[in-house]
Amino acid sequence: MSLLALLIVGVQAFAQSSVSGKVTDESDEPLVGVNVLVKGTTTGTMTDLDGSYTLNNIKSGDVLVFSSIGYASEEVRVGTSSVINVVLRNDTNYLDDVVVVAYGTAKRKDLTGAMTSIKGSNIAAQNVSTVSRALEGAAPGIQVSSVDGQPGLDMAIRVRGVSSTENNSATALIVIDGVPAQTSNPLSTINPSDIQSVSVLKDAASTALYGSRGANGVVLITTKKGSEDGKTQVEFNARIGWNSVGQFQMSNMTDAADIYEYAWLSIYNSYRYGVDGTGAPGVDANGVPYTNLQNPNCSHEEAALFASQHLFNYSNSNTEFRRNNLKNALVYDVPGAIYTYTGTGTDMSATMTGAYLVNTDGKLNPEAQYFLTEDNEYSSLFNTSFRQEYNVSLKGGTEKLNYFVSLGYNSDPSYIPTSSFDRYTGRAAINAQPLKWLKIGTNIG
Repeated sequence: MSLLALLIVGVQAFAQSSVSGKVTDESDEPLVGVNVLVKGTTTGTMTDLDGSYTLNNIKSGDVLVFSSIGYASEEVRVGTSSVINVVLRNDTNYLDDVVVVAYGTAKRKDLTGAMTSIKGSNIAAQNVSTVSRALEGAAPGIQVSSVDGQPGLDMAIRVRGVSSTENNSATALIVIDGVPAQTSNPLSTINPSDIQSVSVLKDAASTALYGSRGANGVVLITTKKGSEDGKTQVEFNARIGWNSVGQFQMSNMTDAADIYEYAWLSIYNSYRYGVDGTGAPGVDANGVPYTNLQNPNCSHEEAALFASQHLFNYSNSNTEFRRNNLKNALVYDVPGAIYTYTGTGTDMSATMTGAYLVNTDGKLNPEAQYFLTEDNEYSSLFNTSFRQEYNVSLKGGTEKLNYFVSLGYNSDPSYIPTSSFDRYTGRAAINAQPLKWLKIGTNIG
């Protein structure tokens, strides 16, 4: 069913303007792919091949954040000038970061393979039940997709795209503290607060150590260890919240009357403004879509009556009537309505006369009687559930002996009454060096 939307655009005057400029490095070379974001919003863009960018509807006083991997971020407040050029400087701390690779650790500047590292603090800051969900959008080149809506279930992590019709066969290998995962849902068993870092190995050189198992990429999880500064640190955090279905959407209406009135408006627009009786826009010689908005096919009264009569059997044709997307789902009794059947088999439906479910004013017939009970059947399918998470950890030690101990509890019930996720976690990592040539340790969790 085609819907020809009538858009009324209101114009308001604000002190907004376009801001453009160029981003270069310290050698005055243009930087490609620099993120330019309005601080505190989701409005942003990226620099092109010349290092240039343009942002529209920017207000004076807004703060622009320029960021790129390997460079220190810069923040610039928008003033009276519409041109803002920025020079990004190398982030030496970033290059000196120690990251986990297949055979141990290395500094970023010494890496030759393709890999991405994500700090544990970025993962722990997110309100998620499984680490795989925290990786969504956390690094470039990683595709994270939901396999199932069950709370706590791992999402599919793809590093090298999809190579099979089977979801699980295309996912990356998960390695936790050097041990490849043996279960099908490994990341849901780990407390995100226990993670020190996540490294994603992408190319063949980086994943060679794991052979064919690393053909789809490797995700290395490193958990936290004790400290060697002689200080003991105790950390506790608690999170509470509520899980519920999102707010009102046209594809998720809670009132049947809204659905019927929305369908009526769609038929009205298609019949009155559609091209050549198809209910759809036409395309001119230049390939530009158009409708008969300026020259309607019929009067308002004729289109309104047509939409009321053919609410259940209009399917983009003014002459051939059959079941449409409402699928004959009539949940009201309409007194005085006469049904004239059209179509055959699974396409059978009916034209309404005498009385209509949706009157010619586009509103539900007040005489229509709802078949279902007065209780909100929506609330019997979905509810608002209480989510809670508690984590406590203890770490400390010296160069000779260090330790990390943590306990965690996560209750993440779904907004569907029969679906929930509960996790109890405990982890203990103890490392000792009794002799110069001897190191021993244990990692239980």
